[in-house]
Amino acid sequence: MTTGPAMTREEALQAIEVGIETARDLVAAGNKALVTGDMGIANTTRPPR
Repeated sequence: MTTGPAMTREEALQAIEVGIETARDLVAAGNKALVTGDMGIANTTRPPR
């Protein structure tokens, strides 16, 4: 966090595209609700002193 971004812009876009594809596959398989969440990474991260 203090040395640079966690991923490149291209990696972020690829991750979003994977999420879209996964959601489409789940809906096509008959799922009626898709629930998202987060992993809680950096919730307790504080700036260096």
